[in-house]
Amino acid sequence: MIDFDELVKNLPDPTKDELPPRVGFTPEGAAQAARDKEFKKSLLNTKTDTERLAKYLLEGPLFRGSFRKEGDWVTLASGMSVYQKKVSDLIGSVPYPSRPNAACYVEVKGVSPGQSFAFSRLAEGFSKSLDPIEISVSLYRGLYNKMGVKDPYSSLKKQSVEAAKKALPQIDRHVSGLEEPEKLRAALAASIAGNVIDFNTAGHDPNLNDLRGIFEEILESGFAIDDSSKLWESLKTRRGKLLFLGDNAGETLFDIPLVRLAVDLGWDVTYVVKMRPMVNDAVEEDVRGTELEKLATIDNTGAWAHGVPKKWVSDEFLRLVADSNLVISKGQANIETFPEIQREFSVETYYVLRGKCPHISAAVGVSKGQNVVLRRPGTE
Repeated sequence: MIDFDELVKNLPDPTKDELPPRVGFTPEGAAQAARDKEFKKSLLNTKTDTERLAKYLLEGPLFRGSFRKEGDWVTLASGMSVYQKKVSDLIGSVPYPSRPNAACYVEVKGVSPGQSFAFSRLAEGFSKSLDPIEISVSLYRGLYNKMGVKDPYSSLKKQSVEAAKKALPQIDRHVSGLEEPEKLRAALAASIAGNVIDFNTAGHDPNLNDLRGIFEEILESGFAIDDSSKLWESLKTRRGKLLFLGDNAGETLFDIPLVRLAVDLGWDVTYVVKMRPMVNDAVEEDVRGTELEKLATIDNTGAWAHGVPKKWVSDEFLRLVADSNLVISKGQANIETFPEIQREFSVETYYVLRGKCPHISAAVGVSKGQNVVLRRPGTE
């Protein structure tokens, strides 16, 4: 028996530890060796230890075909022995750190039903080659339903809103005291400071007590990708409907200076939040009673999901996109999911975020921790 923490601690590091080589003298062996190489490369794209473990269990070259699921039971083969275990008790096989060519089957003590369920959903997602967003949404929906809860992050969301309320007045005064176009850059810095309020990214731990300091740091460091001048040109020279895709609770308050600036320039703004709570994403009740409600029309995506996956958003949301002349999209989940919709409706979009996940940051073209104001034209 081995506990979960020990299991994760002893996982080989794909950036340092070589997987055991597979002899490739036959065509079949060579093809398998090539697949193993791709598998190791794919481990570098996993975002968390949990994800990496699930990938080892499902796809690891040492274990392929080593167990078979039959209903609620799994038949395991280990050397000359055959075992049967309940699926709910089984996590799978992992390599011995000291004997990389051997494998052990691990019953994990102290794993909650939620953790077992999470492993099951992760494995299912990998087996179907689903996008990370789809895997994550499926996992969270299942956990929420299994736990019988509506908004398990409500306490964190309230703390985030209170922290934002405390920091916003000084930030807002700073932004308001500037002249354009510097006012726009400061409003974008405030909006990105809010994007730090994220409780759904591995390795990112937001400091709610230093939001003003984060704003000042962004003002000083600037934007690694900086299309703010193009945004200023669009806001200043055009008029019409601006669709603003909000992100997290608390962060929404830090969007107020940017939304207010757009309204002052003559834009008709619709501010979009999530239909139902998903982690700490904002829903309509999180922005009710704030200045956003006075500045913009509040609407929702129609989806119970991170970001705006096209397969789950409402027709009404798609109509909002189709009717928009400009979109400002906040956060990582939106930059993962909105481009598909953007391309379909050919709408000029500005993606505003801090790179918090190394893989999303790399895909955008920045390092983790850098700030982004990225323009994507309506037609490319």
